[in-house]
Amino acid sequence: GEAHATDAARRFAVDTRPRLADLAVAVRAAEQMPAQRRRTAYRSIGAELDRLEVTLLRHLGVQG
Repeated sequence: GEAHATDAARRFAVDTRPRLADLAVAVRAAEQMPAQRRRTAYRSIGAELDRLEVTLLRHLGVQG
């Protein structure tokens, strides 16, 4: 629960929430783009989500 969260985990959550909101906006914007630009945008968004996932898994102790 929240009571057991570490300072690093709280900091990660605080730092990540705005980035996730930005990525959600980027996805909505990409939906309106021509196909080639949309694919490029989705690759960029996916790469950022992959980086966030790696960091999250480290916080959870799942990845070294």
